[in-house]
Amino acid sequence: KADTFFNNKVEDYKKVIGVHVRGTDKKTEHPFRQLDIQDYINEIKNILKNNEKCKIYVASDNNESIISLANEFGRDKIISFPSVRMQNFHGATPICLSNQINKKLHGEEALIETYLLSKCDYIIGTDSNLTAAASYFNPNSELIYLDRIRGAR
Repeated sequence: KADTFFNNKVEDYKKVIGVHVRGTDKKTEHPFRQLDIQDYINEIKNILKNNEKCKIYVASDNNESIISLANEFGRDKIISFPSVRMQNFHGATPICLSNQINKKLHGEEALIETYLLSKCDYIIGTDSNLTAAASYFNPNSELIYLDRIRGAR
């Protein structure tokens, strides 16, 4: 299921940039390393300087991030799995604690998104279990912990 989804989306592209955008409650975990969506955009642009023909796979807990990246890079460049998400990047409630989701379904979606992220040539993320697991599944990907580089200054 996940392989078919991914392969159909990236068929003619040489590289895939994977981006794990953790919004919602992430700012409360590490307020001194808080990121904005523009930090992700800037890092993607850095990679695109040397890799023009890339797709961008986005794993996120919120729809606002995916929309922002699609607006910046074009909808045709963005891939995202149809998971249940919160609406806002700065929302207070994380998806895993929301009353609007099926916990079993959310767990399955998180595993699928981790696996899809691991299939990418680059993984941009934060200090999170999902980003770490994706990098363990694919030790050949280039891992960029964005909050360590661009966290709130």
